[in-house]
Amino acid sequence: MLKLLLEQLDGLVFCIDALDELEPQTRRRLLDTLSNTLQLGAKTRLFFTGRPHMQSEVQSYFEISEDQAVDIVANADDIRKFVSHKLTEDKRANPQAMNEALESEILTALIKRSQGM
Repeated sequence: MLKLLLEQLDGLVFCIDALDELEPQTRRRLLDTLSNTLQLGAKTRLFFTGRPHMQSEVQSYFEISEDQAVDIVANADDIRKFVSHKLTEDKRANPQAMNEALESEILTALIKRSQGM
């Protein structure tokens, strides 16, 4: 069916978000189906998102040069702004649930854990 669809279209882009969240067996079947069915070229583009360890698995199915892979890493300032905003919203709903020390502890822990994500 994919081959027929590709023949009828000028181009096709597959965008698969959070590849790492699929069950391993489902992920392997998906990648296997795409690699066996599609002739990647000018008409077909694949775009996957996932955690860094997914890159080697995707590369085992598709020839990907270094300039075709893009690493996107969370920015600590963006995380800080987003989490601070959400904590401020929570404080409005229940002002006694949060103090500055707890807020600082939450921000520090989340930023530290986000490294490489």
